[in-house]
Amino acid sequence: MAIMRTEYDRKFEAELHKVIRWLAAQANSRGGFNSIFDTMMGVRALLYYERRAIEFDVEAKVIAEGVDRTLTFSSDNFRRIQRVDFPILPADVKLDVSGSGCAFLQAVVQYTVNDHYNSEDFSLAVSSSADAMVCGASRINVCTSYLPNRQSNLVAVEVTLVSGYTPLKKDLEALISSGNSAFTQYEIKGNKVVLYVASLSAEEACADFGVIRELEVEDAKPGVVVVYDYYQPEIARSNSYTISSANACTKN
Repeated sequence: MAIMRTEYDRKFEAELHKVIRWLAAQANSRGGFNSIFDTMMGVRALLYYERRAIEFDVEAKVIAEGVDRTLTFSSDNFRRIQRVDFPILPADVKLDVSGSGCAFLQAVVQYTVNDHYNSEDFSLAVSSSADAMVCGASRINVCTSYLPNRQSNLVAVEVTLVSGYTPLKKDLEALISSGNSAFTQYEIKGNKVVLYVASLSAEEACADFGVIRELEVEDAKPGVVVVYDYYQPEIARSNSYTISSANACTKN
């Protein structure tokens, strides 16, 4: 932005092209960058570059198994995102580019990693059971402790629910308001319940709350629980769990 906003930008034309290419390469699969601030600055810089009078007419031919498509980039569609999906993976992709000007092509691969965090600073046990008191509900029990011989920082216990389930808020409220609980606060973020412990020790802290199935999801994947140091999230331990069958509802 500094180069483009000065009258000397033509002097640094070669360096400017290198900077823009590097900046574009840092973008993630959604067009953003590492943080909100980085995204604001990065997109703003690219917009400054876009305002320059650049003529271009680029064709990119994408060939792979099940794919044969030509993308055209011109002054008429330069703001449009063009996407090519590969129906067969893995794939050998051939890309032929011709014409003049500038176009940014990005390959995105999305996948799920089942590896768990395994920091030895925390212990973590997760289980589930049918809720004997609430018709159609199950319960999740999480127990954790901080193993080093000292008090921890603020600790977060993040419970990702099995698809189709929602938490019983009354149980979470009761957990937080209980004078015997180590947990002091909770948040619900989408399909996650996050519980906070101000200071965790070697003495085990346990949370138990109900979940109820709102939607029936076929072949639902196990849920995941992660306990981590709030200020050093790389210090974390995780484990997966499945939901036990809930008690069947009977009509009197």
